[in-house]
Amino acid sequence: MSDSFTEGVQRVLAQAAKIAHADAADHVHARHLLWSLVLDETVATRILVEHNVDSTRLESRLPVTRSVTANTEVSASPKGDSDEVQRVLDRARFAARKSDELQVTTQHLLFALVSVPSEVSPIFAEAGLEASSIAELIFEPEAEPLEVDIDWDEASGIEATQPTQGQSEFDAVLRVLDAAWNRLREGLRVVEDYVRFILDNAPLTRELKSIRHELTSAVTRGLDCERLLRSRDTTHDVGTSISTTAEFTRTGVADVVRANLSRVQESLRTLEEFSKTLNTDLARTFEAVRYRVYEFERSLLLDTDTALVARPGLDERPLYLLVTTALCRQPIEAVVRDAIEGGVSIVQLREKLMPDPEIVKLGRTIREITRESGAVFIMNDRPDLAVLTEADGVHVGQDELSVADARRIVGTNCLVGVSTHSIAQARKAVDDGADYIGVGPVFESGTKAFDEFAGLEFVREVAVKIDIPWFAIGGIDSERVGEVINAGGHCVAVSGAICRAEQPREAARAIRQKLVRD
Repeated sequence: MSDSFTEGVQRVLAQAAKIAHADAADHVHARHLLWSLVLDETVATRILVEHNVDSTRLESRLPVTRSVTANTEVSASPKGDSDEVQRVLDRARFAARKSDELQVTTQHLLFALVSVPSEVSPIFAEAGLEASSIAELIFEPEAEPLEVDIDWDEASGIEATQPTQGQSEFDAVLRVLDAAWNRLREGLRVVEDYVRFILDNAPLTRELKSIRHELTSAVTRGLDCERLLRSRDTTHDVGTSISTTAEFTRTGVADVVRANLSRVQESLRTLEEFSKTLNTDLARTFEAVRYRVYEFERSLLLDTDTALVARPGLDERPLYLLVTTALCRQPIEAVVRDAIEGGVSIVQLREKLMPDPEIVKLGRTIREITRESGAVFIMNDRPDLAVLTEADGVHVGQDELSVADARRIVGTNCLVGVSTHSIAQARKAVDDGADYIGVGPVFESGTKAFDEFAGLEFVREVAVKIDIPWFAIGGIDSERVGEVINAGGHCVAVSGAICRAEQPREAARAIRQKLVRD
């Protein structure tokens, strides 16, 4: 008990047990807890006295069998706490966690006692003592206090908007909500730690704290947190045994933040949809917060102080895939997923002939795949479609928009890459502010026709003279990647070698292994 309660709370609970024994009760009840708080000298005691909840009032409303004083001594203890006191203690622990306290204080205990309906509730009502007034003292000023003034359905512990479906389905929904709520809180905390400790950004930190407290308040009002906890069954969760390599791979802080922003948004959507079966007001809150998180993400990515998050680094990303539907032997989504699992960490969507609406639809699908895995997503040629698909950047050729014009469309926090075929073009791309360049074509390609080939000599020249990230491209596969490496190239962009492969994952892995080994 000492690990979760302050000394003051331990003293109050011990005294409540004595009072229960003096009252000839088999268990500690809410009236014994209130008596103990009144007789002690704690912050909670002062709050009670200020509302005229004192021993005189309790003697007239909740007398015990034997006279009780602060020095009452007994030789035995009751068998344990009643169900209502257990609910009070659980609520106090929950309140302590949400106020970022390491231990339950007497204020948390009083907050919980006022919150949970019991035999002492009428006394609090007569005294005008409400949970919200105590919450203002224990929760942060910018947070909305935990409101618990709810008409609870005693049969289910959920508000009167309880579903009509069978109990098994109801418990399954609670299990979904519990899992999503845990993911949401974890994701928010990771992002908050980033803006707080790495960016030192007070406004963004305050916004995230406000979002956390608003959600906590909504969940506390709309769901029985104890029953939500009881619905948890991690041991039999089939998802705990399913994982991918990408889950344990983060190439930098940018990947960490992006992955957790996605986790937050996805969790909010799950909470919103499933809570519609229980509580429509709660579902509306989740929807509103989801849009608020979208705005937060936009502020984070557009803030020049947070460019690290918005513009992913290209270090440790040696394998770049250019994917086109017509080249893929399998559905393009499957090719992208397999390629990423095989080691691809940058994916460019290159669709020259597809109508714009279809490119946008496909681009958004690939955006989700890459976001889940932490891979970078690039749109070929079209900065406008890069914006619509929330791509990490755009790649332009020598005959497309300039770096400056492309950047005006996608913004300063997006990557802009440029294809180059000579050292003069490579140098100009660097001067223009490109984030990376494509170097080639190195070999004859089966996916794109060229009259001339820059070849390995161009690769050697760039290796010596260019200091921004660059990717050798053109006819490169697992057989010829060694020639590129020997010429000084350690990052390559490929297309047909993976897209046309019967097993894209293995094709990507074969190239990646050579890049990393050499």
